[in-house]
Amino acid sequence: MFCGFTVAPEHIDKYPPTHINLALRLAELGYLYNRVNSFCEQTQDKDENHSELGLVGQSLITALRNELTEYYRLLSILESQSKTGMGLTLHQLSVYTMEPMERMKLLATIVKTCGR
Repeated sequence: MFCGFTVAPEHIDKYPPTHINLALRLAELGYLYNRVNSFCEQTQDKDENHSELGLVGQSLITALRNELTEYYRLLSILESQSKTGMGLTLHQLSVYTMEPMERMKLLATIVKTCGR
């Protein structure tokens, strides 16, 4: 899935290509998260009393929110790890986010298929 992020031309030569690719990959994860989270918020806002969603729709939103909660846990762990004296490298972040990236891609595909 293409999220459309690029590095400004004036910064391309300042960083190694591997760093640029890792940063763009992390940006894609944020983009995918925004798509899924926006879907949950918009769908819930449109259907305050849950009458139009039905049980399947409500279950979908609940499952998406559960997946987002797992993502929040990962972010919390990474934040606490970065605050230790050692910090995190782009490569370490890339490794930690491999599985969440695949999940978020799948969730974004489901959200897109649902029409948002």
